[in-house]
Amino acid sequence: MDIKDIVLRNLKEVSIKLGFNITDIKVEIPSDSSHGDLTSNIAMQIAKIMGKNPIDVANEIIPLLSKDENIERVEVVNPGFINFFFSEKDEGISKKKKVDGRPNSNLQNK
Repeated sequence: MDIKDIVLRNLKEVSIKLGFNITDIKVEIPSDSSHGDLTSNIAMQIAKIMGKNPIDVANEIIPLLSKDENIERVEVVNPGFINFFFSEKDEGISKKKKVDGRPNSNLQNK
């Protein structure tokens, strides 16, 4: 299982803990690497249903996420994206391979 699948499963579990069954959770590679290695808009999806501020929802989600040694940090940015930054622990594995399991990458190691 690659990191993207782990993050997706983790977000799905959090959505259920919050009382929602979000089926179309988006976890994507952002076009700008300063926005992390993966990003999700799940907080905006839940905020729309709850009628709450997406930043507040994202900040509720972060502490509920399971820890993963491959994720160094998680940040919340406007308008409510949750950005995931990979750890540099596995220097021999490209970020692309961490995301989709394939060895070829168009992403650069930091």
